[in-house]
Amino acid sequence: PENKKFIQAYQQKYGIGPGLSSADGYESAIAIRKALEAIKGDIENKKPEFFDALAQVKFAGPRGAFEIDPKYHSYVASGFMFQVQKVDGKNQVVWLKEYPSPKIPISNVARALGIE
Repeated sequence: PENKKFIQAYQQKYGIGPGLSSADGYESAIAIRKALEAIKGDIENKKPEFFDALAQVKFAGPRGAFEIDPKYHSYVASGFMFQVQKVDGKNQVVWLKEYPSPKIPISNVARALGIE
């Protein structure tokens, strides 16, 4: 449901569908906003608390559950297989399969999926 809302809002605002990294930026901004809210915006005096709050952020984003692994301090993400196909005469990303989060640093996802 979050994905459909995100795509519709993006298309309405920009007149085109979101690119592959559009959800990354959107989810990153939400995470930063939530962490700032937790410290009441006082980043100058509460930097350590900001990072602690960021590590606790969890929400439903366009790509599924968003969270940051407290051990590795990296985004925990599912992997996706997709193709770009012509749909109604336009190139569209068509999602084929989701690989649930392996709960390892995002930099190691390709290795974990055996596609490195």
